[in-house]
Amino acid sequence: MLAEMREYVKPFNDELSGSGIKVVARLLWYYPDDDELTLERKPIRRKAAYICSINVAICPIDADIENVAKEVDNAFFINDLASSYGLSIWRGWCFSKGNGSYIYKNLKNVCDDVKNHGIEYARNKYLGIDDK
Repeated sequence: MLAEMREYVKPFNDELSGSGIKVVARLLWYYPDDDELTLERKPIRRKAAYICSINVAICPIDADIENVAKEVDNAFFINDLASSYGLSIWRGWCFSKGNGSYIYKNLKNVCDDVKNHGIEYARNKYLGIDDK
């Protein structure tokens, strides 16, 4: 899934790089037992929940997005489920898999807004930030 998403975001990255913006696809792993969000996968343990999100970062080219705990100025992220393992009310412990459809559906509009109006405008629009 990550390889497909990287190929999908490549034209958007190429288009926006001239404006000083990068579009990067990556996986984010969240382990609720440890309350840890990381870019690296830990070994999967039985009856230990995790969520893996496909994450597309839209940010300035010089932004450091490798430290997921650090807030990045003028950056925003689009997320969708890649996979998860957890306790379900109806099915017990189960594995779920996503397909990135939210990103495939919305990334073009977001990148068009970034290209036409700038990253700050798009960030405020999609994050629901009101400048008033």
